[in-house]
Amino acid sequence: MTELSLKEIQNTQLNILKAVTTFCDENGINYFLITGTLLGAVRHKGFIPWDDDIDIAMLRDDYEKFLRLTANNDICGGYSVVSYKSDNYYLHPVAWACDVNTICINSKMIDCNKYSLHIDIFPIDGISNNAVKRELQHLFCWFWLGCLRSKFSHGRTKFKNFVKFVLRNSFLKFLSYDVIHRKIEKNKTKYGHEQTHFVSLLLGIYGRRERALRSYFDETVDIEFEGVMFKAPAEHHAYLTGLYGDYMTLPPPEKQIPFQHMTAYWRE
Repeated sequence: MTELSLKEIQNTQLNILKAVTTFCDENGINYFLITGTLLGAVRHKGFIPWDDDIDIAMLRDDYEKFLRLTANNDICGGYSVVSYKSDNYYLHPVAWACDVNTICINSKMIDCNKYSLHIDIFPIDGISNNAVKRELQHLFCWFWLGCLRSKFSHGRTKFKNFVKFVLRNSFLKFLSYDVIHRKIEKNKTKYGHEQTHFVSLLLGIYGRRERALRSYFDETVDIEFEGVMFKAPAEHHAYLTGLYGDYMTLPPPEKQIPFQHMTAYWRE
């Protein structure tokens, strides 16, 4: 197999993004560039130079519509959409749009460590206006996410590996992926985004910093990413400031590393 360079990974993901957003535009589905992808668009007009993934998000209603319309797994360009709703053995808590002509090998995965190069598609969900209920919603989501990850991934430390081993070989043996996904979704959708002042990705890597005012996503603006215009939250400055603080300042060189732990290849 031929290994992809970082630039080839980025170009492949960009093509997936173009296909997904074209599909969304044709079907009246709103989406937003988010997190590091949005940061790259604002700061670099494209990928953060060392980044190797793309994230977009949709408000829950649009996310569910997107999953319904891609239930046969296909979108324009021959790319495949997968989620726990289309695959009972799907491991991840958000949908992926994949290039099935590629294979990725992730050193953190257990057994099933081969999958396709993809972009992440997150739902944006409402979170309670009450601080205590908001915190409980967050904790329950992360508890079940931890259970899900314990079934398929290694920990980053010996202690975390031990905890995951114990969980995998105790009560998690009796819970299917589908059951855990439904527990996560029940907590994520507890509060409709139309009735709350706040929203969140809930399972995003930045934890509580993922919380944002619902109004940030009321409107979109076009923003350039690798020479192509995509949609971003109109309040992207406030959104990025909440996530990163002074987001225009580059991190130190030792932190300029890819987030993913994968190697990608073209399928033969």
